[in-house]
Amino acid sequence: MVWMIVVAAIAVLGAGAMVAGGAFNGMRSEPETDDFVPTLPATRMTGEDLQQVRFQVQLRGYDMPSVDNLLARLAREIDQREAELAELRQKVSEPTSGDFVPVSAEDAE
Repeated sequence: MVWMIVVAAIAVLGAGAMVAGGAFNGMRSEPETDDFVPTLPATRMTGEDLQQVRFQVQLRGYDMPSVDNLLARLAREIDQREAELAELRQKVSEPTSGDFVPVSAEDAE
């Protein structure tokens, strides 16, 4: 009885090793790479885009060039938005000749 349990255990372990080794489907000719490139939109990034970004984990943390590239892009986009916002604020604060200028009740008399 003990021999049958030992033989069955060896058979199960052997079959598991064969499955793990790819004996039934064969080994791939090309190795599987673990390179991960975060997909970023070509247009301006939104907060949702930024929340979806994932980086490949390296031996010592995240893939530094990927993180540096994303930070550089975000810095450029923030600078562009700040410049556009400043330009819009300036346009709003400068009245033009065609703008309506409110007159108080005292000035109307």
